[in-house]
Amino acid sequence: MTSIPIFSGEISLYDDPDEGLRVECAENYYVALKRNLVAAGFKCGEKQIRINGNSKIHSWIEFGVSCGNFGTMKQTVSDCLKTANIVFVEESLPMAGEMHVRLNLTKIGVAEKK
Repeated sequence: MTSIPIFSGEISLYDDPDEGLRVECAENYYVALKRNLVAAGFKCGEKQIRINGNSKIHSWIEFGVSCGNFGTMKQTVSDCLKTANIVFVEESLPMAGEMHVRLNLTKIGVAEKK
């Protein structure tokens, strides 16, 4: 994956048998992703901060997603990024019993807070 910068921004999508569907991302993507997922028929939970941000980095959050499947969730998030002209590289990181796809944002770094 040489086209992925070392400190690229990312959005992670999960389908865990115990926790269900969820999205993990920088907090600044939450509103747009939630809006697009709801428009596609999903229900989204409230964001939970996993890592507090600072003056250079947005907080890292996660939120649950229900009323749909992993493939449709992934397509909806991908379409949202494409509509916003955000270039990304998809990386599949499956683990036993869990689906995990990371969307590496190739032109956006983790320390891009403005």
